[in-house]
This record gives sequence, C-alpha cells and structure tokens, in this order.
Amino acid sequence: MALAAALLDKVLRTARAPSTVRATHERALLRLVRQDAEVFGKVVAAKRAGDRTQYVRALKQAVEVPCLMVEHAQAIQRAARAAQRVITPPLHSDLQCVLAITEAAGAAAQA
Repeated sequence: MALAAALLDKVLRTARAPSTVRATHERALLRLVRQDAEVFGKVVAAKRAGDRTQYVRALKQAVEVPCLMVEHAQAIQRAARAAQRVITPPLHSDLQCVLAITEAAGAAAQA
C-alpha cells in the first residue's frame, strides 16, 4: 500500500494538485509492515514454546495490524476517488492502479 500512496502522490503532483497522501500514509504503512513481522514472530515463538497464554496474547496483537492496514487502504481509496475529479483523463489509469492495489491489500488484510 505504500506503493499506492506514492503513486497517488505522484499523480496529484503531476496534476499540480495538493497532496499529503504519501506523507500521511507511507511512514505509517512501513511501520505497520515491521510491526506485522515482529508480532508474527511472537506468534511463532509462543507456538513453538507451547506457551498458550503468550500465544493467545500474540494472536490478539497480530489482529490489530491488519485492521490498521484496512483503515489506511480505505483512506487511500477515498483520496484516489476524490482525485478522479481533479486530474486529467490520461492520469486516470494510474488512479485505477492505486485503487486495485489498495483493494487487494485491504482484502488480504481482512483474510
């Protein structure tokens, strides 16, 4: 989704429209990727150790990351749909890519 945020930012800058999409989402998304890896590591470690309490705790933490990913995907989708009204038709294909990436990422996060 960081790719989608960067692409949307590029489209808006090309159209000379103001954009805070990349600044707003890119750092948070990269932080979530790292957090997802850390939390998943805790799930695996607790499972291997046979520690049921830690395993359940780690699973609860692991659920938070995909929920935040979905929120970012939805925010980027809203920004892309709003951008459709202010950019020229040649840039609409880039917006379709943004929407496809965020839709796929949101669906994966919900799976």
